[in-house]
Amino acid sequence: MVTAQKNTQRMGATLVWAALGILVSVAAVRADQSYVSAIEAADKTLVLFDPMEGPAKDAPAARELFGQQDLRFVPGKFGDCAYFAGQRACIRYPSSILPYQQGTIELWISFDEAPGQFTRQRNIFIWPIKAWHDNSIELLVGGSKDWGRHLLYKVCDENAKRFYIITSLASWKPGQWHQIAVTWRTGLPGKSFMALYIDQKLVQRLADQTILMDPDAIRHPPFPQGHWLWLHGGGTQAGFKIDEFKIYNTARDYN
Repeated sequence: MVTAQKNTQRMGATLVWAALGILVSVAAVRADQSYVSAIEAADKTLVLFDPMEGPAKDAPAARELFGQQDLRFVPGKFGDCAYFAGQRACIRYPSSILPYQQGTIELWISFDEAPGQFTRQRNIFIWPIKAWHDNSIELLVGGSKDWGRHLLYKVCDENAKRFYIITSLASWKPGQWHQIAVTWRTGLPGKSFMALYIDQKLVQRLADQTILMDPDAIRHPPFPQGHWLWLHGGGTQAGFKIDEFKIYNTARDYN
């Protein structure tokens, strides 16, 4: 009787551990497929999370680094972060993960110099499909010799029509960390929109728009750059840090 009971307990424990192993395996597969670490996998709307902890540590699948002479990993807002020290610094992700119909890109950023003090614009991220201003989503910061100390969030549709949200960064100080989030919903005539949030406060929501993306170009980009979303140095010397880069498949409302 005692032996049978022990065997039953052992069998039960074995089944529990086997079940846990299956769950861990499934979570690992889901994390790999969605480019999200197991820690963040509970949020089903999060399709990519890059904590920027180093060249390999906790990096999402298929991330690629370029210009390592200008790209370093240094202490940031949360642990380490990516430091874009020059224009050759670049991180890119496969654009297949980017939900073009609706989505959110969120990141933390800090500039070595106050916006407006550096010379040329900084290309924070660019997702081109057909060309730089054709089926694209971009986030840029101006320099003193182009369009000043402003943040520009731009969406360009399948007809190369440009939709803008612009806000001043005159109050930003060197070394300060700020959270930026951009959201979009396209493909709905008269009901498309885009929104910009800074530090979880709505800056502007451009509503009741007609923003139409070309789904064929998104599925089959006509040139190699269209396969990627780029975090890019830009300018003669980038001089900014990015931490906690996230992409969601829904247009989040930070209010």
